[in-house]
Amino acid sequence: MKKIFRMMLVILLGATGSIALLHTLLPQTTPTSLPATLTAYLEQPTAAPLPSASVGTAIPAQVAGRVWEVYFSVGQHVRKGQVLVKVTEKLRTAEQQRLQVLLNQRQQAYTALTAQRPAATAAALTAAENLVSVARQRLAASPSQLSFLFVTAPQDGIVATRTVAPGDYLAPGTTVATLADAPANDTTLLLSVN
Repeated sequence: MKKIFRMMLVILLGATGSIALLHTLLPQTTPTSLPATLTAYLEQPTAAPLPSASVGTAIPAQVAGRVWEVYFSVGQHVRKGQVLVKVTEKLRTAEQQRLQVLLNQRQQAYTALTAQRPAATAAALTAAENLVSVARQRLAASPSQLSFLFVTAPQDGIVATRTVAPGDYLAPGTTVATLADAPANDTTLLLSVN
């Protein structure tokens, strides 16, 4: 056991000495003499100039609703028909429509009772008010359903500006983004090494 311990100690001391020797033999580098490839990664990237928004095409929303998701960013190349924005629209179920009609009827009955106030008793007014309150609560408690609508790119191009974010409300005609014309295709020949 002692032999193994001594041998391990010798190996450890030899490795430490080798590392120290290598450290003294290697040239010392300073932060200013980093290789060119490393400095390229450390520099801030330069953004490519975006096309002018004034020559772009505004993309209007043809739907109304709340923005659920946005699928593009400024500077991104988009194709005609590509989905840009997902919009939610609340659907009124048959039950919700029935409850809305019931609420309207009860509100009209309450309004009619308040108009003939000297003839209506306080108990009748309170009962009518309670019926309106119950109808409101039932309508608010009914589950709502959502439908999704989409805004798509009308043509190929590069997104110059973005004017919507998730949670925004869109009305028909609201500008979602500005789309600039895509630059001409790059026709540079690629040479192979074969």
